[in-house]
Amino acid sequence: MESKTSMTKTKIDTKAKIIKADEPSKSTSNIFAMAEDNPDTRVTYDLAELKDFMDMVFAGADPSDEHENTLCWATDRNIPGFPCGEDDLLKRLARATKPMALYFGTSTCRADPESQRLYNRKNLFTRLHVVVLDDIGTKVPVEKIPKNLQPTYIIESSQGNYQYGYVLEKPIDILEHAQALVQLVYESGYSDTGGMMPTKLVRLPGGVNNKPGPKQYFPVKLIATDGPTWTPEKLLECMEIEVAWSEVVEDAEGLTRRRAARSVGTSPWSPIVAEAPAMGGIVDPILEWLYEEKKVRSESDEWVEIECPWSVNHTTPGDTAGYMPLGRSKENGDRRAFKCFHGHCDSMNTSDFLHHVATNGGPESGVFDPAAKLVAGWAYDSSGDIVWQIQGVTQPRSITMNAFKNTFPRKVRVFTRDGKAKSVAETQLWLTSPGRVVVQGQTFNPRDTAKIVTDGQDLRINMFHQPEWGEGAYDEADVKMFMAFITYLVPIDAEREYFLDWLSAKMQDLSFRGAAILMIAKQQGTGRTTLADMIETIIGIENVENVPFNRLTGDGVFNDWMEKPLVVTNETKDTSDTKSYFKVYESLKDYIDPRPKRERINPKYGQHRFSMVYSSYLMFSNHDNALAVAGGDRRFYVMQNAITPASPAYFTDLNKWLEVKDAIGRPKWAKSIWRWLRERDIDLEALLAPAPSTEAKKAMIAASKNPLTVAVEAIIDATPGDFILISDVRHAVNHFAVRLNLHNISNLDMQIKAVMRYKTEGSSCGTIKIDGKNVRPKIKMLSLAKPGYVARFLIEDISKIDKAFIREQVSMLDSEKIKDAVSNALDLADA
Repeated sequence: MESKTSMTKTKIDTKAKIIKADEPSKSTSNIFAMAEDNPDTRVTYDLAELKDFMDMVFAGADPSDEHENTLCWATDRNIPGFPCGEDDLLKRLARATKPMALYFGTSTCRADPESQRLYNRKNLFTRLHVVVLDDIGTKVPVEKIPKNLQPTYIIESSQGNYQYGYVLEKPIDILEHAQALVQLVYESGYSDTGGMMPTKLVRLPGGVNNKPGPKQYFPVKLIATDGPTWTPEKLLECMEIEVAWSEVVEDAEGLTRRRAARSVGTSPWSPIVAEAPAMGGIVDPILEWLYEEKKVRSESDEWVEIECPWSVNHTTPGDTAGYMPLGRSKENGDRRAFKCFHGHCDSMNTSDFLHHVATNGGPESGVFDPAAKLVAGWAYDSSGDIVWQIQGVTQPRSITMNAFKNTFPRKVRVFTRDGKAKSVAETQLWLTSPGRVVVQGQTFNPRDTAKIVTDGQDLRINMFHQPEWGEGAYDEADVKMFMAFITYLVPIDAEREYFLDWLSAKMQDLSFRGAAILMIAKQQGTGRTTLADMIETIIGIENVENVPFNRLTGDGVFNDWMEKPLVVTNETKDTSDTKSYFKVYESLKDYIDPRPKRERINPKYGQHRFSMVYSSYLMFSNHDNALAVAGGDRRFYVMQNAITPASPAYFTDLNKWLEVKDAIGRPKWAKSIWRWLRERDIDLEALLAPAPSTEAKKAMIAASKNPLTVAVEAIIDATPGDFILISDVRHAVNHFAVRLNLHNISNLDMQIKAVMRYKTEGSSCGTIKIDGKNVRPKIKMLSLAKPGYVARFLIEDISKIDKAFIREQVSMLDSEKIKDAVSNALDLADA
């Protein structure tokens, strides 16, 4: 940021107390010597100060560009009126003596191509030069502004109420980028949200406040101009907005949609493309009609200059009036207003204006109209006759249509086309609005942070909530504390590094799945629940589901938990018996997959749906035999936790660290860990590969094997050659029928096949004849790696020579050797 010093004023600290309003700046003292109760006093405007100020704000303007005009206003009315150029303003003020409110536009504009007049219209935008925060000191406490967010200039517009101006080093010349920046700045909470528009009217120093009431003749004073100029990148960073300017430049429209729940609600998905929506998302049908009829002359924060319907009867020059659309007023955005200052129209009020609009083909509307706010904030779900609240909530929430009507029961007086008025329910106005958004059900899509997403030809409510910790700097002390905890909890280096990579990949892209993480601890109290709580805090409770293990393995008909990006389960323990061995594992691996997968979702409430699921699984157990995982498993990464719990003193210190809050009451550590994990370099290819076999996994597999599994694996290992027949395995198992209690295993063949599938990777050869029977020999897992085996026996037709080779191999059985191998394996397992 480059400091502007051409107009040195009192240097300020935004954390310190602002100069008192009863201490006017030197340049305005000659104007406002008069008392507020004597407004007829003649005044003299400081033209030099105004000129210097405008030169500072618009230093980046191109004087040779005829399309880049600064817009200024001087008015003794509450409605600003038409803009004029800077030179015309200075000429007017040189001869003016009456106290007036002075304004300028934050953006330069080109002249209207038809009339060559200046208008403050969005469609005439050229470049945004300054971003202004309003109502600092009143609606927004001075202490709330970050110390490093020093404004380029400060203007006091009423007693203790300030405008902070942030002049851009390089003006923004793309309207969509300018709109997105203004929206993001106002979403930060550092300003009142009225007038969130790139072509905003803001105060010029040297005029009066001019708003009705005791502050009408308050002198608008320039307090300071020694602040730096700004880049959009630096503004977003200092305001700690979790958006990079590069995202705006890349896709401003997409960014607006992704952040719509914070500000503009359903508007980006409206079937009607609005000409002039308020930045809060409210679309006024009257204003849209005025645009269609080419009645709009000029825009401002609250008032729009329009052609007066009764201008033919004006007895004084001018044919305009003022219209205040819905969503623009800071005090009451649910009301419209109309005002014409020509004498003939003194008796014409807002009701008269709305009658005129309705009887001339415009919308039927009322003075008080809360329905437009409902249109911006709520979407109708035709799949279940429910209504979703989108705006102002962290995660969309639904109510029934009947509950919606009971929540908003008010009647609105509407002026109709027949010149009459009638009462209509506000929810009925919402229901019949052409701008109402209709969706078909919900989804959970972490690949799109917008609250409404496209699924084929349908719109759906997206329940995913993007964590709002932002990007950028983090506290190394927080990272050090976190790493100390993870080092204690996962003591083996390779396993800890894999877990950190897995966690980083999830934070960097919440649609990443990866292997399921299964942590084994010998004792309770090692701190895994603390770990789960920390991860939930970082990625948001909306994105995490804690699922009991029995529900995870199919004990229940509802599975909407599957849509959450992270599923956590405690007390992982396979309690299946010999009749259902591998059943739990088989059910788990159906949906535990390292890549996204489309699943049928059966929610407790609502209709079933098909969704892409992006869930990752974090599982905890205190049992060495937690899960009967097959030897060739690719989906589970098993790691060992700390052998013994840390001391109570350690957890006391850890909990103190976790309880530290930031300036807005959020856990301070969470932002640091989120940002740090987002920056870690990871090997995504390795994370998507089959999960490595750790010592903890080998131990778990060994501990969880039932006798039948031990026997089948021993038979396969003891069989000579590269090939094995299922019939040979069945025959060998029968020698141990009593010891294996085979008569109690109802699904014996299925269990034998399950074990063989993981010892042979499911690789069956083509059909060949052995001893007069058609069989499909399997290739042992280790033999698959032999050169040419995959092509010879699995891909291509098996040649006569290879068939003979297979017959020779499977005939090499040594029954006694196999019996001895099985006996030894069972004895070892029993020991």
